[in-house]
Amino acid sequence: MRLPDGERSRAVLIGSSSFADPDLPDLPAVSNNLGDLASALTDPLRTSLPRKHCTLLHDPEGLEAVGDALDAASKQAQDMLLVYYAGHGLLDRKNELHLSLPRSRRDRVRLSAVPYSHIREVMLRAQAANRIVILDCCFSGRALGEAMAEVNTLLPGQIEIAGTCTLTSTSATELALAPEGERWTAFTGELIRTLQNGVDDDSKLLTLDSIYLHLDCAMNSRGLPRPDQCGSRTAGKLALARNPVYSKEDTSTDASGRTRQAFPNNELLALNRLGAPTALNAIAAKQDIGNA
Repeated sequence: MRLPDGERSRAVLIGSSSFADPDLPDLPAVSNNLGDLASALTDPLRTSLPRKHCTLLHDPEGLEAVGDALDAASKQAQDMLLVYYAGHGLLDRKNELHLSLPRSRRDRVRLSAVPYSHIREVMLRAQAANRIVILDCCFSGRALGEAMAEVNTLLPGQIEIAGTCTLTSTSATELALAPEGERWTAFTGELIRTLQNGVDDDSKLLTLDSIYLHLDCAMNSRGLPRPDQCGSRTAGKLALARNPVYSKEDTSTDASGRTRQAFPNNELLALNRLGAPTALNAIAAKQDIGNA
């Protein structure tokens, strides 16, 4: 298990919250999804992804804007490429999944929305060792039928973490939920809470596999549509964040050979409330004291 190499990773978060077509109701919670998920993925105390490597597309103008952002990220990412989408999932006459944009029309799906097959092609062409797609939309499970499957070339016992992972908010036939009055959509809200609050399984990192298992249990217990997942090779062992519930102290050696001591859970949560600059100063101070 490991976190992505932040400098060699990229994330593109796409969200459609308002629509010109009266047949597509607005989804105001999607706006909060984007901002809060970006904050969770770039929290300096819990993740390794710099904010500058996380691109937000809120209500993109059209297909070209989405294509440009995905193309740029796919060319830059070497370790992890993560693409997230929240909005209306639309089906064309062939029942193929499309991702709605503000100007999408239900009666002209193929001409006005992003075909998921295009997302899949971008991910397959990308050079990143780990490629992750997270979809929060109706019928998102249909993306699993076009999973980015690869031939497993790992030798027995090899521990390289690489491959593809697709995480969807629903099955191929279910509707995603955006409860009225809630800050987030149901699926993304649970994902954000998981990244923020952690999983009580005594693991140091929140891997894609552990996140999915927690989401499935949490959403099933609330009577919400259950998420689904499909992956290849060992991508499920890639972590998106440190687990804030992890309470054991850990020691590691930095580049100079000095011993660093990680913060136990109660201190980490307290530091998180200080804000990044203050918290990082506190971390440095503790390390200097410990090495004095």
